[in-house]
Amino acid sequence: ASTSSTHSPSVPSVSSVRATDIIVSAKNESANISKCLDSIKSQTLPGAHLILIDDNSTDNTYDLAAARHDVDITLLKNTGKGKKQALDFGISHSNADYILSTDADCFPQPRWAETLVNAAQNVDADMIMAPVIIKAPDKTKMFQRLWQAESFALITITAGTCIDGRPVMCNGGNIGYRAAFIKKSIGDINGKYASGDDMFMMESAGRQHKRFVYAKNPDAVIRTDGVTNIHQLLNQRARWVSKTGGYTDYYILFFAFAILLGNLAAIAAPILWACGGAWWMALTVLLLKFAVDFASVRVSSEYYNEHQRFIDIIALGIVYPYYVVAAIFTFWGRGFKWK
Repeated sequence: ASTSSTHSPSVPSVSSVRATDIIVSAKNESANISKCLDSIKSQTLPGAHLILIDDNSTDNTYDLAAARHDVDITLLKNTGKGKKQALDFGISHSNADYILSTDADCFPQPRWAETLVNAAQNVDADMIMAPVIIKAPDKTKMFQRLWQAESFALITITAGTCIDGRPVMCNGGNIGYRAAFIKKSIGDINGKYASGDDMFMMESAGRQHKRFVYAKNPDAVIRTDGVTNIHQLLNQRARWVSKTGGYTDYYILFFAFAILLGNLAAIAAPILWACGGAWWMALTVLLLKFAVDFASVRVSSEYYNEHQRFIDIIALGIVYPYYVVAAIFTFWGRGFKWK
């Protein structure tokens, strides 16, 4: 049986239907949950309500949340296991028009919910995408700065393809849905894979010819702390790799293959050059790769006033192909560990 604690009715009557619910799944987030709740409490959107699902935490995440009587919250304990089942359980308790989702280690700005819902209503969209910017906990460490630069490249790809009407990626740390769509389609999150609820829902929306919108607004940004070491980074990327086997959209698969091919070409080019290959061909491949990387990082970082150092973008272009391959081999070699 489920365990729930609520500071408002978990299943409201028709006369008290809420416009927007914010759903957060939390597991062992005692270090972040208070700050997360503070950020939800600060939302300017009238009637925004939090549904927080504790996903089998072994720390005091649930108790800390239960003690917060100053937040409009429905607090649940996951009856299953894993983020996908937690989200499914939380959605079943929602009676709102829009459902937004973020993670417990993400801290939205006050106008975040308002901005996402307005973006959806302006174009009558069923799925809302928005940026997640990685903060470098220690900017003296280059790999953390490179991860932050990578987050801007991913934002550019997400925004560009979404605006074009054929998104190829999204981030579950900052996403929203029309409730009627996600409630009908929640079974498409593909429970076979631990990760990828956001991507599988994006595929489902595409198959149903639903409308996407990208909330290109500084108020829509969510910033979250990056990992503190390379082992954690590779583990996370291995988790991302794990879900690609479940993709069915050929456009997404083609895009992913093209990115992989470009990175493999960047690795092969200097090797072939060293082995006597045409230097101009190798140099052309490397310059093209750098131009794409530079543009993708620069466009988003400048728009969100997060200037990235030129030397960091160069370094990202050099190490990124090897990092992509390392993530693939990490997944093949030992899989990944979910917290």
